[in-house]
Amino acid sequence: HGVMASGRPARVSSDVFWTKAGKPVPVEYTATPLFENGAIAGAVVAFRDITQEQRARREVHRQQEMLSQALEIARLGTWEWDMARDRVTWAAETYRIFGLEPGTPIDLATYSSRVHPDDLPTLQAAVGRALEHGDPYRLQHRVIWPDGSDHLVSSHGRPVQDETGKIVKLQGVVQDI
Repeated sequence: HGVMASGRPARVSSDVFWTKAGKPVPVEYTATPLFENGAIAGAVVAFRDITQEQRARREVHRQQEMLSQALEIARLGTWEWDMARDRVTWAAETYRIFGLEPGTPIDLATYSSRVHPDDLPTLQAAVGRALEHGDPYRLQHRVIWPDGSDHLVSSHGRPVQDETGKIVKLQGVVQDI
């Protein structure tokens, strides 16, 4: 590779070597030039078989796909509110439950505007108890879609504490019922 020409170390994160028996072996490797009297005299190359890592990545991807399908079938969406960053994160199914396109910018004001006004005080009280006392909550409320239609959901939330016991996030699920 270019190590001999450039004189700089190089890393190849994915390549395939073949065994004598003709079996492919996925590898990553690092090549480091060796110098003698200021000139490149050779290189040290370290190879690592990445078969297990690739299998593990494929399995994680397969499991993520299965979870995503299960959530869609159950009409169950996940969400998280990171209070330190004031960032709300929704899974794709959560957007669909709220009648929004996945990826639509979401914040607390947008979320609150989607909750039926008659149900918002009850939800706010449950969230307040979760933040003040660490109580998880489970309740039903209506969601107003952009087309004006009402949809009943079951919402479950729980506080998440940091290592000092301070509540830093709320996480939960919402299910279209």
